[in-house]
Amino acid sequence: MAGFGLVRRSPGLAGLLAAQTISPLGDAMATTALILYVQRTTGSATAVGLLLFVQAIPPLAAPLAGVIADRFPPGRLLSIGWLAQAVLAGLLALLLPPLGALLAVVFVLALADTPLSAAVGRCIPAVVADDDLVAANALRGGVWELGTVLGPPLAGLLFAASGARL
Repeated sequence: MAGFGLVRRSPGLAGLLAAQTISPLGDAMATTALILYVQRTTGSATAVGLLLFVQAIPPLAAPLAGVIADRFPPGRLLSIGWLAQAVLAGLLALLLPPLGALLAVVFVLALADTPLSAAVGRCIPAVVADDDLVAANALRGGVWELGTVLGPPLAGLLFAASGARL
């Protein structure tokens, strides 16, 4: 219940928390959909492994991404980064490129996401009082995990409801 009080005291936090729920939810749903797509189109567990591998590499550059994020206003970086991700994800969904191109786009999506996490962290102090930073960051982490946990089952339900088969 303390989280609701914090959101009431810090109106800008609600939008940030909503974004921090929706973004990982979409990421997890997209990853699940891509896994199913790659498995269905290639029939290869190796191809699925490559998909997950290229998605996992960019976060290793998080220290450099943090430096990049510190050089730009967080709001501008988030706007541009999320727009770029939306365009790339839309292209993936519309074009369904062959495996090599798909892996390249997934890599770029993950690369674009890496500095965005640092930028979101920089937004928290702008929307909450100093005394509320720990609680706000805890809420941010909680809603992030909520999106991450709910994404795969939701994607699986949508996949099943669509009648698609592997």
